Amino acid sequence: MTMGKYVITTKGDFILVHQTDTPVFYTVMRPVAFFRAPSLVKTIECTGDNIVAVCQRGEVLHLRAAFLAT
Repeated sequence: MTMGKYVITTKGDFILVHQTDTPVFYTVMRPVAFFRAPSLVKTIECTGDNIVAVCQRGEVLHLRAAFLAT
């Protein structure tokens, strides 16, 4: 999921935030933050500085990353 100059991805039970050099090509992505969920992440949605993750066992995480809104 793309949020301006950031790309949000998941890997297992991790939510990863990567910063990109160019928002069009995403050739270079640098990890800048990560969150660990209580179980495997099924879906993520982002709006402004909020990330919502739904996990495999039904948990719903509401995360705030203020730097996403810049």
